Amino acid sequence: MTRKASLIAIAAALVVFSLSISQAPAAGPVGGYESDTATGERSELAKAIKLIDLGSYASAVPLLKKVIATDPRNPDAFSLMGFSLRKLGDWDAALRNYNQALELDPKHLGANEYLGELYLEMSDLPRAEQRLNVLKTACGTECVEYLELQEAVTAFKAAH
Repeated sequence: MTRKASLIAIAAALVVFSLSISQAPAAGPVGGYESDTATGERSELAKAIKLIDLGSYASAVPLLKKVIATDPRNPDAFSLMGFSLRKLGDWDAALRNYNQALELDPKHLGANEYLGELYLEMSDLPRAEQRLNVLKTACGTECVEYLELQEAVTAFKAAH
């Protein structure tokens, strides 16, 4: 292969690689959530997810309220609302939203993980371990949500 052909092959590989990573899901605290962007416009949920990934929890809350108002059976919106409120320190409201998400979808991975984390923040290890067991049943011991909550439980035990 000539030097020019090698450079073209490398350039082509870089283009393919860059396209593949630009299509990858967001890697943030809510990277597993999907939003409806079929219309080509960013939905309120997509905007909220972006804000949460940036740590702008207070800005995400009004958008999530709109999503919940228009789609009160959306467990993702309730889970993300709980996440945002927990990060803002409103544990009671976070708990209500996580429970609403789990009422709609008892095996919701995000809501179970985040509720477990809230229980740890509240020093309620038994309830956090219950959420861990739900995740183990729902997705096994290799899913991200299980692994993250397991890590938090282990850290909690080491600290206490």
